[in-house]
Amino acid sequence: MKLRYFNYLHQKLFVFLIMKKILFVFLFLPLISFAQIQSGEIIYKVKSLEKSKNKTDTIQPENSTEESAKQYLGDVFAQKDQAIPYLRFNLEFNHNEALFQAQKNIAIDNGPNLDLGLNAIGGKGVFYSNLSQNENIHQKEYLKLVRINTKISDLNWEIKDEFKTIAGYQCQKAITHIYINSSHPEKEITVWFTKELPFSFGPLGMVGLPGMILGVKRFKYFIYADEIKLSKKDKKIIPPKKGEKVTIDYIKEVDKKLEEDPLKYSE
Repeated sequence: MKLRYFNYLHQKLFVFLIMKKILFVFLFLPLISFAQIQSGEIIYKVKSLEKSKNKTDTIQPENSTEESAKQYLGDVFAQKDQAIPYLRFNLEFNHNEALFQAQKNIAIDNGPNLDLGLNAIGGKGVFYSNLSQNENIHQKEYLKLVRINTKISDLNWEIKDEFKTIAGYQCQKAITHIYINSSHPEKEITVWFTKELPFSFGPLGMVGLPGMILGVKRFKYFIYADEIKLSKKDKKIIPPKKGEKVTIDYIKEVDKKLEEDPLKYSE
């Protein structure tokens, strides 16, 4: 009787130890795996949340010149909407640096003008972020090639208690406000970040949250992660070095000039 009871206890103990090991694997193996991740790459796509409103619809042209101008602007709005689904972006990152830019091989023969789509979402140029230096750099053409330097800490994030799933990851909502142009000096930007990916980067220089940003809503467009590649190897990120180093004040000054005399600066 005692031997049978001893065998029963031994079996129970054996099952307990096995279940404990299984529980450890399920709970802690993902944490160990993510701790080993050193770098990665995310491919983002873009979709329109609503169709562009053609602001020329209410214009009644009085001559052939105005009619041509209306037709041209209508074509621009149409091409912009057509370009959006073709846009692809790459975000390369390690634990300290990230580089975000449009894919260079997305030119389409006889297709929509992709530059119109890039302009619509603010995606032209190269975005570089460095956490240890508290630095964001946006390299782009703005009357000349410039590197716009801002501080990551200038992005004041407000984290919301709202969640959604993007690319299989649970994401949390956060908002901030940034200068886009003189018409939108404090534009609200909504992002969705996941703590399941322990990196503080995202599209368009959106940086500084406790997790990777997988979705960005900017005006009526949504930039979202489509493919995520993670690596245990470190990745070297090279910052953009060409272009004059400027601050956001330069952009504001150019915007003011463009408002005063748009024809002069469009030549």
